[in-house]
Amino acid sequence: MQSSLYRTDRCLHGNVISKPYRFFWATILASLLLVTSVYANTKTGIPEEVTPWMGVYIRQTSIGVIVQSVVPDTPAQSAGIRSGDTIVAIDGNRVVTTFDTIATIRKYQPGDHITLTLFRMNRVIKKELQLVAAPARDSKF
Repeated sequence: MQSSLYRTDRCLHGNVISKPYRFFWATILASLLLVTSVYANTKTGIPEEVTPWMGVYIRQTSIGVIVQSVVPDTPAQSAGIRSGDTIVAIDGNRVVTTFDTIATIRKYQPGDHITLTLFRMNRVIKKELQLVAAPARDSKF
């Protein structure tokens, strides 16, 4: 009998039992890693690290990394990425978790071009975009 702590999702390969707490904490950890890497430590004079950004908010599910929303006027919106797209790979490097996605993006610099492989409505599509610097902490994003 299935416990109420678990949820069954349908995916391409049949039913998958997901552990929502694991995905929740993985998403929180990945977000914290990204946020802490963006801001400078002004007390020690360490320069701010420039983090590449494409303009999407992502979340992890049992079927992969889903684009939760696309920020207006960003490379992601210009490339035609939509909310609900599943990110499968970045420049041919498979990504499965939010941590994979963020770690892969961080290997690049603002100005670099990347190709995202997405799964949308039972089709695999590729979108090319140019990364930009992540917005400052006090910006509207």
